[in-house]
Amino acid sequence: MEYNLILKAMTYAFLFKTADENGQRSETDILFDEYLSKGLDFILQKVCGFELFKDVNLINLFKKYF
Repeated sequence: MEYNLILKAMTYAFLFKTADENGQRSETDILFDEYLSKGLDFILQKVCGFELFKDVNLINLFKKYF
């Protein structure tokens, strides 16, 4: 099954930023950014459930899109 479009959508989701009507970001968005600051490998493993060696091809393709 093709997965490249899903990986591209994940990239867009990782980069999406929003705020409420008062300009405040949600706690989960802030937490996600903290995870993201630890690097893509960290967030792909800890949040998305990728396995570093098993999913190396998917991870590398995601990084290419990112």
